[in-house]
Amino acid sequence: NDRETSSDIYFEFESLNANRNEVFETVQKSVILMVGSDETSRNLTWYANVDTAGSVQWAKQSDMQDGLFPAQYNEAAATSIATNDEGFYSNQATMTNLEENTAYVYRVVNGDTVSQIYTFETGDFDEGFSFILAGDPQIGAGNTESDTVGWDETLDTAIAQLDPDFLVSAGDQVNTASNESQYTAYLDHDELLGLPVATVVGNHDTSSNSYDQHFNVANQSEYGQTDAGSDYWFRYGNTLFMVLNVNNMSTAEHKAFMEDAIAENEDAAWKI
Repeated sequence: NDRETSSDIYFEFESLNANRNEVFETVQKSVILMVGSDETSRNLTWYANVDTAGSVQWAKQSDMQDGLFPAQYNEAAATSIATNDEGFYSNQATMTNLEENTAYVYRVVNGDTVSQIYTFETGDFDEGFSFILAGDPQIGAGNTESDTVGWDETLDTAIAQLDPDFLVSAGDQVNTASNESQYTAYLDHDELLGLPVATVVGNHDTSSNSYDQHFNVANQSEYGQTDAGSDYWFRYGNTLFMVLNVNNMSTAEHKAFMEDAIAENEDAAWKI
């Protein structure tokens, strides 16, 4: 073109890329096994970068043949919500009707993407049980990398020595409530794929709903609410566990919660 009024047209390209079909890869991460409403169930959370809710499949390990997941299995649909980890959605589901002293396999599914096979075992339901109480893993309070190694060594040593039925993680799972890399460092341990956890909202967890997105707690109440979650209870054998979010300082709410939980579990011999 030699003048502004020319009838010719031109394109001033800043860049030019060939049109191509990109393959989308479904990513699953941050899988954690949690206690259920009672000893016959297990709750589960995992993250996936698709907004359609997935599902969990489980079966007895004894039904596996040649290392393959059993052809006959149970399946439960998950719920799915967007998370603070951009592009990822929290999938939460529950495995039910579990039998005592039984090894199970499970896997999580999102569309055509199926996770590897994970395992867990149930213990005695009526003959007693044991659990670990661990306070302040608080990943990121020092150095995230060394904190992660320490947490892994703690889990490995405690499980090997005590053979517990579950873990109570008594608050401050992370140092910064909204820090997803700290949550990843807390969660990504093989031990937490097979040992169910009951978490407590610590003062370092309470200011973000990231906690609620990562942890699928049982029987969550309307009492004791903060951004992270609220009071909840679960039952194991003859014992009622009541988990208080005391970052909410309303003693009246916590009292009401405990009264309701106890009323629903009048036969519990022990109340913690």
